[in-house]
Amino acid sequence: VLEVERETGTRGIDGWTDEFLRLEAAGWKGRAGSALAADSATASLFTEAIRGAASAGKLERLALTLDGRRVAMLATFISKPGAYSYKTAYAEELARFSPGVLLQRENLALLGREPDAEGLAYWTGQMDGQGLSRGTMMLAFSESPEYRARIAPEVPSFERFTERGTKPWRHVVRLCVVEGADAL
Repeated sequence: VLEVERETGTRGIDGWTDEFLRLEAAGWKGRAGSALAADSATASLFTEAIRGAASAGKLERLALTLDGRRVAMLATFISKPGAYSYKTAYAEELARFSPGVLLQRENLALLGREPDAEGLAYWTGQMDGQGLSRGTMMLAFSESPEYRARIAPEVPSFERFTERGTKPWRHVVRLCVVEGADAL
C-alpha cells in the first residue's frame, strides 16, 4: 500500500530526522561522501534546523510510505505567505519509480487548494496597501518559487530558456504591463 504522511509539530521529530539522514546516506550521496550524515557538523546543522523549525511551527514533513516503510521524505520550511522545500531523500533502489518525484507531486498538489486567509490577505494587502499594480504583482508571481514549480513546467520552452539563464516570461509580462496585451 502506497500512502503519504503529512506531519507538523515536534511529535516524533528526532526519529523522523534520524530516519531521513539514514535514508539519504543509504544512496549515492552516502557512497560519494556527500550525504548530510557524512559530516557530523552538517548532520548537526540539519538536525538543529529541523528541530528549530518544528518548534516554531514552521516545518512540514512529508513521507511516502510503501507497505509502512518510508521510501521518500521531504522537509519543507513554512514562511508565510510561502513555503520552501528544503531537502528530499528517497530509497535509491526504487529510483526507477521516482519516489521523490511522487512525493513532490503530492507536495505541489497543495498549490491547487483554496488560499488560506493569511496568504490571501498578504497578497491583497500588497496590491491595496502598497499600491502595487496588477502587472507588478504578475511579475512578482512569475518569479516566485510557487509559479516556477507549478506553472513554468507547463510552458513548452521553459527548460530551453532557463538553461541559458534567461527569464522570457518577464519580457512578456513587461510587454503586457507597459504596452498592453495587444503588444504581443
